Amino acid sequence: MKYLKILLILLLLCGCVKQEGAEPEETGEDPIPAYFLSLPEQPSDEDEIFVCANDGLHKEELWDDFMDEVADQRECDITIGRYTIEGDVIYELLVHDGNGFVLYTDNSRDRFGISEGITEESRKFLYDLSYLTIEEINDTKKPFVNRYVFMSDEDLKDEEEVKAYLDEVSAGKESDMVMIWAMQQPAE
Repeated sequence: MKYLKILLILLLLCGCVKQEGAEPEETGEDPIPAYFLSLPEQPSDEDEIFVCANDGLHKEELWDDFMDEVADQRECDITIGRYTIEGDVIYELLVHDGNGFVLYTDNSRDRFGISEGITEESRKFLYDLSYLTIEEINDTKKPFVNRYVFMSDEDLKDEEEVKAYLDEVSAGKESDMVMIWAMQQPAE
């Protein structure tokens, strides 16, 4: 009986040791919810999260690196922390598979919004457009940089076509556009 216990313990120990080159077991579960659960309540400077906040963009180098990977048609992803007016964070995971884009959004930390769980949107193209406008504030004209990042299945050829598309959507044209983030900041 004593030898049987020792044998069982040895078998259990051998079964718990990871074999060199062994592949992790597929659970069939979607890894996306676990990923969003692993993110902090609020992004910090140490986190590898591109932040679009009310006071501007933070860690823009992460966005630039992502766009470089996209330009090279490589598979890549970026985590985006987007803040609500009330200061709650909405996390997004933007994935490029080499052919198109998938945006996963988790708004469960938005205390004032309606939680939709994790949503998923897929589109063929990603557009990142920046342009200058002049706004009148308190009878003074000031320059602002407007930046829009969105996905669409529309194959827009140049900056003017992208601007026209944004204007049409703003005017109520139906589209498949998915806004990822938008920012308006005073020009320096």
